[in-house]
Order: sequence, then C-alpha cells, then structure tokens
Amino acid sequence: MGWNSGYTIMESQVVKIYDMGILTKELLNGLMEPFKSSDIDSGGSYDLKAKDGKGAEEIVCFVMEPEKYQDAINNPSPPDPDYPDDPYNKKLDDLWHEITRREWKFW
Repeated sequence: MGWNSGYTIMESQVVKIYDMGILTKELLNGLMEPFKSSDIDSGGSYDLKAKDGKGAEEIVCFVMEPEKYQDAINNPSPPDPDYPDDPYNKKLDDLWHEITRREWKFW
C-alpha cells in the first residue's frame, strides 16, 4: 500500500494550478519535489478534473511530454477484448509512469 495522502495533495495542487493557466514544466518540477522517491499511490485520488476535463495524470503528461500525450490521446492502445467498453488508455498510463519514474523517481 502506497502513500495515498501524498497523491491527494499532488492531485489537488496540479489541477488547481493548471486551471490557473500558469503550470509549466519548471513549476510542475517544483510541485513534485516533496513527492520525489516516494510510493505515491493513486488510491488517494478524488478524481479531480480540470476545467477542460483533464485529470492530474493527464495534466502531468500534457505539460511534460505534449507530443507523446497527444499521440496517446489520438492513438490509444486497443481496448482489452474482455472489457471492450473500458475507457482505460494503457498508452497514456504508460506515459504517466515513464514520466513520473524518470523525473521524480515514483515507485
């Protein structure tokens, strides 16, 4: 079990600052500093959405890797045949994990 409350804080900060229109890579790096090398866990998610409908993980991908984010949105991985109606986008999830492990050493 990971650090749920850390995710709750991160999610709130990312969504609020993104909605203010001032979130940059540099600011995002500063926001993520307290969470570095932690087992931040999405079990703490409140499923917050920005004004444009993006969640925190999408926002992080959009800000840090805009081209890869757009590719994951435009060309999502095919749905699991056992769950064809599940909106899960593995490509976007993989991008989230790639970024957070590389940049902030989330486990």
